[in-house]
Amino acid sequence: MFMREPILKKLNVILQFYRSLSFFDSIDTSTLLILASKTFITVVESNTLIMRQDNKVNQVSFIKRGRCKVLRILDFVDYDGYQIHRDNYHKLF
Repeated sequence: MFMREPILKKLNVILQFYRSLSFFDSIDTSTLLILASKTFITVVESNTLIMRQDNKVNQVSFIKRGRCKVLRILDFVDYDGYQIHRDNYHKLF
């Protein structure tokens, strides 16, 4: 129990953050726990490049505190190959 306590605190912080986002309103607690267990918290210094234009990513990033600057707007493609144009971003969130 002593060794699990920091992990449980981390999961609680992540769960609280996810519940503060309307994006996760319809997701049940057990699913949020699974997501939280796969979540990494990273502190990024100012002026750090987070993602490059041509890199393929396999993760989603959320900014809890601070701000970021998008240097180029990207078009997304979903799993069915449907391209989500930047004018339709609101449908994602």
